[in-house]
This record gives sequence, structure tokens and C-alpha cells, in this order.
Amino acid sequence: MRIAALDLGSNSFHLLVAEVRPDGAFTPITAEKEMLRLGEEVSRTGSISEATADRMGEGVRRLAARATANGAEEII
Repeated sequence: MRIAALDLGSNSFHLLVAEVRPDGAFTPITAEKEMLRLGEEVSRTGSISEATADRMGEGVRRLAARATANGAEEII
């Protein structure tokens, strides 16, 4: 089974798509990163602006599309 994992952090969003075997072992297929630097904005202003929230949504959509294009059956 091919799955994708998204890690949404304060500095960057990461995607890993892997082929997972029944024994739990996996083989990475692709990995990507989107640099958003959310923590920098929050430390400066105390919140995330609407424009930054829009960038976050676009980043997740791009990574999810890459996961699907790489055959991921599930995105976590």
C-alpha cells in the first residue's frame, strides 16, 4: 500500500510518500518540502494573517496533489 504523510510544522510543511509493506517496513517514494516560516510571523505579530492562512492552505493542497500524483492511497 502506498501512503503519504504530511508534517505541518511552524517553519515548513513536509511530505513523504512511501510504499508500506504488511510487516510495517516501508520504502520512501518521494519527499518534498514547502518553506512557510509560520513561526517567524507568529513571533513577530502574535498571530497568523489571513494571507498566510491562505498560503498554508495552498501548500497543503499542493503537497496533497503531489501525494496523489505519486499514487498515495491514503494521506495522513
